Amino acid sequence: MKTRPVTAISIRLKKRTKLNEQTGCIEWTGGKASQGRYPVIGTTRSTCQYAYRIAWELANGPIPTCPPPDGSKRWCIHHACKNRLCVNPDHLELLTDKEHHKHHPAKKTTCGHEVHLAKGMCKTCYARHRSQVLKERCQYTK
Repeated sequence: MKTRPVTAISIRLKKRTKLNEQTGCIEWTGGKASQGRYPVIGTTRSTCQYAYRIAWELANGPIPTCPPPDGSKRWCIHHACKNRLCVNPDHLELLTDKEHHKHHPAKKTTCGHEVHLAKGMCKTCYARHRSQVLKERCQYTK
């Protein structure tokens, strides 16, 4: 069985990008995840990572594994250019989860609250909706 040689991640990253001269973004042209919104690159034969995280780490060193000091859950890489496909390290910032959410406030759901569920409602409204559905079913079966 033939195996292809493992190419350095930095070389593969450069091969799958192109410069957008208008914005200065270095845009990813390789594979994408999450419905084509985020660029991914294989780091080993069986795992992938977001290409912008790899680009940031190549330029700045590893992303800290320790919890952020402000009580956030994790560290995030923020696209200052607002282009999800950009892997230009100059356009990427390391932020805490809380700082990142200030740049991307939660979208309002159909009920007007900010906590999301698959139905587009917050937990409170979904519970009300669900109890109403169950009441209607019980009345129908009586």
